[in-house]
Amino acid sequence: MSAESSHRAGAAPSRTGLLEKILVPLDGSEFGEQALPVARSLAGLAGPDTEIHLVHVHVSVPIFIEGIATVNPELERDREELEQEYVGTAARALSEEWSGTVRSALLHGPVDEALEEYADTQHIGLVLMSTHGRTGLKRAWLGSVTDRVIRRTGRPVLTFRPSEDPDAANEILREIGEILIPLDGSKRSETILPHAETLARLSGARITLLRVLPSYHSIGHPSQVQSAREEETVMARLVEDSEAYLADLETRVRERGFEVARSVEPGADPAAAILEVASSGSATLIAMATHGRGGMSRAFLGSVTDKVVRAAPCPLLLFRPDHSV
Repeated sequence: MSAESSHRAGAAPSRTGLLEKILVPLDGSEFGEQALPVARSLAGLAGPDTEIHLVHVHVSVPIFIEGIATVNPELERDREELEQEYVGTAARALSEEWSGTVRSALLHGPVDEALEEYADTQHIGLVLMSTHGRTGLKRAWLGSVTDRVIRRTGRPVLTFRPSEDPDAANEILREIGEILIPLDGSKRSETILPHAETLARLSGARITLLRVLPSYHSIGHPSQVQSAREEETVMARLVEDSEAYLADLETRVRERGFEVARSVEPGADPAAAILEVASSGSATLIAMATHGRGGMSRAFLGSVTDKVVRAAPCPLLLFRPDHSV
């Protein structure tokens, strides 16, 4: 259930590309609002037909009378009015800076469910969220919800860590120069490619394909000690196979018109290896699928995502493909 308004008329298409409709959840905090200039930057890449949807989810706050939780209807109505005005004001301010459509809506229900329902009904192409919320309108929910949205939604989610300096948000996506794409060798991990390529095509960014090699003792070999020669042989074969895999993928991506590089890196801790490559190189965006399947016995794209989200030096584009992949 939602109350919605628009600052430019326009019919919603039944299907949408990545940046045709951008959803920005706001929790009433300055940290959450740092997503606004990021959304404006993305819309600037895509063009004036892009719609930006700003939403706030009303979360009822119970009061306790003699230990029994209850909701005060009058208090809830007052809070809803304040929240409706908050998201509407944010939309009006953004529409003064962006010539395209800006819509606003007040949603109800569990936050992640409300966001998913809205994204489905409005055919949203991209969800944009900061990874941490702070107090605001008495109850900020954005930070704790981000992980659930990433796991729940079947559409790309762009996340970034907000800065103590609100003006720094203006520079977060000022220039997307290099997109780092970690892969585990599975088709599932490759589902991020079309979405990353959309951003690369609009921004002119380079694409770097990264394969982090698991350690010798994490790829399904018996636990007993193996000879150094055998370990060297197995790892050399793994490097060779990974190089061939990335070379084939690089050729296909290059044929689609992109500047591409590839890298095979050892890493007993895949998340640490991804973060090290991103920090030591020139990556301005990390793009990855949130769950891996198959590939070298132990796919890393799942639990690794949490670690990367929390420590990434740059924004992340994340995508959870459906289970048919």
